[in-house]
Amino acid sequence: MIEFQNIPLFDHDIEGVEIEVVKTKPQWKILVADDEEAVHQLMRIVLRDFSFEGLSVQIFDAYSGEEAKQFLKNNPDVAVVFLDIVMETSHTGLDIIHFIRKEQKNSIVQIVLQTGQTGIPPEFELITQYSVNEFLSKVELSSRKLFTTVTTLLRSYSLSFSVNQLNKKLEKELNERKLFEQALKNAQNELEKRVNERTKELILANYKMAMEIEERNRAEKALRESEERHRALFDNNPVPTIIVDKNARVVRYNLAKGKSGNRSPAIGDLMYRDYAGNHDIDMYSELMDCIKSGVVKEFPARRYDDSFLHIRISPFFEGAIITAIDITDSKRAEEQIHTLTQELIKAQESERQRIARDLHDKVAQDLASLTISCKTIFDHETDVSDELRKKVERFSTTLKNSISAVRELSYNLRPPNLDQLGLVQTIYRFCEDFSESNRIKVKFHSAGVNDLELDFDTEINLYRIVQEGLNNVRKHAKAENATIRFTAAYPNIILRIEDDGAGFDVKRRLGEALSEKRMGIRNMRERVYLLKGKFRIHSHESEGTKVIVEIPYMENKIKKKIKLSWN
Repeated sequence: MIEFQNIPLFDHDIEGVEIEVVKTKPQWKILVADDEEAVHQLMRIVLRDFSFEGLSVQIFDAYSGEEAKQFLKNNPDVAVVFLDIVMETSHTGLDIIHFIRKEQKNSIVQIVLQTGQTGIPPEFELITQYSVNEFLSKVELSSRKLFTTVTTLLRSYSLSFSVNQLNKKLEKELNERKLFEQALKNAQNELEKRVNERTKELILANYKMAMEIEERNRAEKALRESEERHRALFDNNPVPTIIVDKNARVVRYNLAKGKSGNRSPAIGDLMYRDYAGNHDIDMYSELMDCIKSGVVKEFPARRYDDSFLHIRISPFFEGAIITAIDITDSKRAEEQIHTLTQELIKAQESERQRIARDLHDKVAQDLASLTISCKTIFDHETDVSDELRKKVERFSTTLKNSISAVRELSYNLRPPNLDQLGLVQTIYRFCEDFSESNRIKVKFHSAGVNDLELDFDTEINLYRIVQEGLNNVRKHAKAENATIRFTAAYPNIILRIEDDGAGFDVKRRLGEALSEKRMGIRNMRERVYLLKGKFRIHSHESEGTKVIVEIPYMENKIKKKIKLSWN
């Protein structure tokens, strides 16, 4: 407990007083608005153990009128405000009182005016005119006086708050009663209105009924006409269409039916058993699964005898509707395009070899001869200016750079290591060069591939797939690491290209690549198909990308070699 002494609070030097900070959870908010730091510290010292009705106090500081106003805006539940009349101006405290009582319309917060100045309005005038609850002089203020004042003001605030809550509750109940009375009156008016409206409705009932009967007759006529139009469209649809019931028996078919079978179906035929059953898979099971699950099934290129059909089975009421579009011509055109693309790739590789030889044997040699000529151009000249020598040196440097560029271009067009070192070592060296020049760490693993005797087409296409795959990683993946796995697992050669990059939506990216005429992935796929292999891409956003290539090989092409592996 604090021992009360009638000692003037503001007559003591508080410098050096150590204030103990007690971590409590105060309930009563007290704002001290004063421009003297000593006042704030004394308030905290005197009131730090103070409590009222079992609740402690929390003191907040404001050193100017604007700070006090801002705090009061954000904290409307302040119980007591200690105001210094004179802060920025001689009437700052009075301005804050006006802000509380007039602008915020807060009548329950307890306001204490305190000052050590002279020339202020009389105490009675301040209390009555400005709705001040207490007036304290800093000169005469003691700890007992402060405790008594805070206790009295908190009691007054508590009572005012309770009365205010009761008034609000009473006002709410009165408003609810008024609303109830008004709602009752509105209900009576609404009842009278509905009686009048119902009377009018009964008068018009017979007329409306007659109009509805006439409208129904028109609707039935329109429905019959619509069914006739639908039947005409269905029967004359160029796409063979058959409707079956829940047991897969034919209930309706159109005039194009003959395009999907050797005979026309008959009503009651069991679909894909009695009719159109010559498929390479059990289409009857697929049809029944569609009827039971309600899920659309689509078969984009299903072989039927010597033709190709695009078959779609869709749920239709309790049964299903089947369409079969003959895509034989487009399928053959697609195969022709595929064949032409493969021939183009072969021609491209052949042309690359020719250009690579020309670059290496002709252009590079000619540039090398020019470089030697530049170095020896002044061998028998004594009177040559430094400027001319520097110019020739620059020419020589440019020629050297050109030779390097031509050799690199020739290497990319036709890597000579394929003939000298073999496919595995060539890919390994390409991965090393790629890592050094692109700051992407590439790991290369191989197993069993050196035991295979591969023809040139297979080797160059596998090399190009790796080359294109890593170029895609560099351009699009934003990856830090990539892994090439090259293994032979009978009956396939398996090539995996993986990265830890951004990944992508495969279906959307392939569509964009086609519309934007990007050829990277398409070239890789065509090279795989050229080797009669399989090509797959697995990728998700933020999860990297994995390209898997499987190339078939014949067992009798294996030759005995020591297995090599580079990491």
